Amino acid sequence: MEPVWRQQKRHHCAGCPLFSRCPVAALVAPMRSEDEKGSEQRPRPYVVRPPRDSGRRYQPGETIRFGLALFGQADIFFPFIVMAVRELERDGIGIGLAELGRRRGTIKLNAIEAYNPLSGERQMLYPLPSGNVNFPSLPIDATAVQDYAARLPTDQITLTFHTPVRLVDRDRLVK
Repeated sequence: MEPVWRQQKRHHCAGCPLFSRCPVAALVAPMRSEDEKGSEQRPRPYVVRPPRDSGRRYQPGETIRFGLALFGQADIFFPFIVMAVRELERDGIGIGLAELGRRRGTIKLNAIEAYNPLSGERQMLYPLPSGNVNFPSLPIDATAVQDYAARLPTDQITLTFHTPVRLVDRDRLVK
């Protein structure tokens, strides 16, 4: 018998019987339906911090570093994210390039590290001598954010966006 997810050709997660346990629904399309547009959509519970030199072409053997922040309860899906990266190791990444015979680029996962930018603490998650992957245990909670915010200047703050951002206030695009 074919699994439920293959039987149903859905373009949204609303009404799917697997919704409450599905990492795709939680990470990529949390409680979205076809009629949710623009600012009505709930934010995804993660942010990817691309390499500072994104857009450049990497040569074989070069290291690519990027960040991934998980919010709320999304941390329970960390093992699925690790599995997805391991699949990229197997299947490749990017589009097939002519100079690679239309094959995709290859990657090798060297390390996964948790980092708390407020405290500077780091935790190695992979590789471990046991061959296992540790679960991140450096959460940033409301108290840590309040303590950090209390040390910031009160008369001015500067935000630096390293990637494009779309700000919406009261259903209107902020320019």
